[in-house]
Amino acid sequence: MTSARLYSLVQVAKQRKGSDCYVNVINTDGSIKKRHRSLIVRFPHHYGEIPTGSLWKVTGQQAIHQFMVNGFLIYEDVLEANHALLVRPTTHTLSRWIRIRVEGIGEVIANRLVRQRNLEKWVRSADVDKLCTVHGMNATLAQRLIEQWPAEGLYRTMDWLNALDLSPSLGFKLTNLFGDDAIARLTANPFLLLGLNVSYSKVLTVIDQLQLNLPDEVLIAGAAMHAFVERTSSSGSTVVSGQVLRESVNKTLRSLINIDPGLAAVKKGLLVRVQDGYQSWGMALMEAEVARKLVLALRRPGGHDSLHAAWENQVDRSTLHNALALFEHKLPFTLSEEQRQAVIGVFLAPVVGISGGAGTGKTTILKAIIGLYEALSDKWLCLPVALSGRAARRMEQRIGKPAQTIAKLISDHQGKGKPSLPDQLLIIIDEASMVDLLSMYRLVDILPEASRFILLGDIAKLPPIGSGLVFHMLYKSPIPFFELTQVKRQLDQSLVHRFATAVREGEPIMPELCAETLSTSSDCCILSPPSLNRLTEFWRDAGKLNDRIILSPRRSGNWGVTALNDHFQSVQGAERADLHYLDPAKGWVPWVTLYNQRLKQGDLIMVTEDIYDDSLDVRDGDLGVITEVYPTISSEGWYGVAEINGEMKGINQTLLEVLDLSYSITVHEAQGTQWHTVFSVVTREAQQMLDASLIYTASTRPTDCLVIVADLDCLQDAVKAGNSANWRQVDIGKKLAKLSQTR
Repeated sequence: MTSARLYSLVQVAKQRKGSDCYVNVINTDGSIKKRHRSLIVRFPHHYGEIPTGSLWKVTGQQAIHQFMVNGFLIYEDVLEANHALLVRPTTHTLSRWIRIRVEGIGEVIANRLVRQRNLEKWVRSADVDKLCTVHGMNATLAQRLIEQWPAEGLYRTMDWLNALDLSPSLGFKLTNLFGDDAIARLTANPFLLLGLNVSYSKVLTVIDQLQLNLPDEVLIAGAAMHAFVERTSSSGSTVVSGQVLRESVNKTLRSLINIDPGLAAVKKGLLVRVQDGYQSWGMALMEAEVARKLVLALRRPGGHDSLHAAWENQVDRSTLHNALALFEHKLPFTLSEEQRQAVIGVFLAPVVGISGGAGTGKTTILKAIIGLYEALSDKWLCLPVALSGRAARRMEQRIGKPAQTIAKLISDHQGKGKPSLPDQLLIIIDEASMVDLLSMYRLVDILPEASRFILLGDIAKLPPIGSGLVFHMLYKSPIPFFELTQVKRQLDQSLVHRFATAVREGEPIMPELCAETLSTSSDCCILSPPSLNRLTEFWRDAGKLNDRIILSPRRSGNWGVTALNDHFQSVQGAERADLHYLDPAKGWVPWVTLYNQRLKQGDLIMVTEDIYDDSLDVRDGDLGVITEVYPTISSEGWYGVAEINGEMKGINQTLLEVLDLSYSITVHEAQGTQWHTVFSVVTREAQQMLDASLIYTASTRPTDCLVIVADLDCLQDAVKAGNSANWRQVDIGKKLAKLSQTR
């Protein structure tokens, strides 16, 4: 049942997911209105993060949603807000704002504060002494209150943004940046909004709405910032050259300009000059901080910055050799000499990289490294992390220790009320070549000074999806790196290994064409020209359903993941039962995924988000199969059952919303996983995306058989093109070199 609703006032109690927030409905006297059901407000997506404690007038359509939790049917109201206006808090709502936003201030002290007639004056003037006259306050709490208090110009900025049809929630960021001068700064240069993810076209609309007559230098600087954002978003670079900026600005403004666009953007505070071009302030600061933290960690003398680091003064090469010799017989594998050197090297430097091709045992030797840490250090914390949930789970299985995603570690330890990490720890980053600049910056920000780093990766694989190139630049820096070359996963004579190695080394050695059937073909062959019928025949003959995968560079197109999933789902049988769910308005209806696909009994599936839940506990990238679908919702709130990572999971609403078909997945999604047989799609429709790193990554996923479904010329060109990581322009390498040379 859906109805139109107007709420005079709601206060955000908790951010739930995306732009969804738990809210309290506020009475005219500022008290919370009692309700039978919790209320979720779904703010417009472009509003971004909605601060807890903030007060809004919202209007929109409201519906009742229902779901099962531990066998109980739960109802909640969900309001789809079509309009939301930020409101200044009154006495009662200000009290709630304070106790939500200011750590250490509870309801009693917050109520005492808001009863003070001069409270705002004391806060605005940063009068700590006056604030401390309120019973229960101290200097620390007073300083926190001053820092969290809404800026004077916040509500004016919110109204100004709202009138221009911009997200009012931008006001929090703008007032943090510019204080009470936010409106004046934006009126003088609306292109500052580009740094807050407002589109260039929207900024031009704002200029028209305000009827601004901006100088040519401001317009050129804005076009340069737009060119920078477009270029870095598409290329993954963090630097754009002056020549590229000028060419892009000429194209955007449709004229040849006589002002240097990069220098104009620097003068207007939009970009910063670096040796090879220009960066945004944000990217420049993130690269500088990552470089600074890693160089400081590398230079840290043994035993410093933590009492728990005293063990570092007691290890030398001889001690390590002896300790490893005693420990090695306990391992379920034999270390090669290069692996032994890597294990010992990890203890001789606080920051170490371990690189090598697929199957060389990078993750495997962590057992030896962790075992030695346990033997040499009394008090230590080892934090194994990876960018994706699947890579973290694989590492956990390999080393027998809990692992987590970088995002989960950050979420658990960053922000108000979150526990701090110990003052010494070992951080192990697996698949580090996939880690983008923002993730690395957020990670080093929460780590203590006495952190030790081990970064494992393969520079020949796909570069990060996000901007930056941290691991690759560390590989070229003064930070010690150990290269593993001996392949453990496949025999050296394996044709799959020989092809993958050739691609990694830039040699365009092509496998032979496939025979008529999979069984009569070699273990590495090319199916060319691409044929969906022949691929289907080979796929049917490839053994168990879970032992095969089709990898594609892209989602769209005839050979994209979506189309391939549609096809192979129908190959499995269109008559199979659909997975249904209980829709509040429509009843028992088939579930449709984000890509407009139904899920059926027997389908291969992939989890698309991490769920840290006792009953589910699944990670982004986990694979499985739907083993059962129910004719109606069960007493546990399940719509069916899926086998994921060898465990049976009830498909409730939470899990259902993060499932996708996985007969085919992208090459990016395949990193960190192996299958017996891999079908790798390399066709002309994805030609602009193809490079050697994509071919190499796909070619290192099989343990037994690789079939490349390819336009032969596209495959050859992709291998010759080399790794796209080499095309990215970044400045972190130069920042690392400069810091390493200074004392």
